[in-house]
Amino acid sequence: MQKKYRYFVEKIESDNRRIYIERPGRLNKGCDFVIYVEDLLLFNNSNDKPPKFNDLVTDIKYKKDHLNIMDYNLLIKAITSIYNLNTYLNSYNIIRNIKNIENSWNYELLLKLNRWFFIEQDITYWAKSGREMLYNAILDI
Repeated sequence: MQKKYRYFVEKIESDNRRIYIERPGRLNKGCDFVIYVEDLLLFNNSNDKPPKFNDLVTDIKYKKDHLNIMDYNLLIKAITSIYNLNTYLNSYNIIRNIKNIENSWNYELLLKLNRWFFIEQDITYWAKSGREMLYNAILDI
């Protein structure tokens, strides 16, 4: 059995959960990793379940349905900032005054998780194609 390595890479300050990655992953000959968020999604056995791109897209769609157009455009601007490799803090400052939407992820979690999805895609697809596919899926919402 292959040993798994767990790295805690982000702390969600608003609720003290952590984002962590485990490697090796299941793809790319074991050179990738899997992203988890403590207590965000759970398997039936109460273990953390890794969020998928669709979970992220679903949350952004929910926000689009519940935000006014100006606030939603600021959210997209913040995600674009993450996509363009700006720091989390610079990106978060774009949306810091937008009220969190009930029954959805808070903006801190959304941006930090989105960043790790982009990083994962950068490692899996060196030619930038994975990062662009996820970003374009977000823009198509």
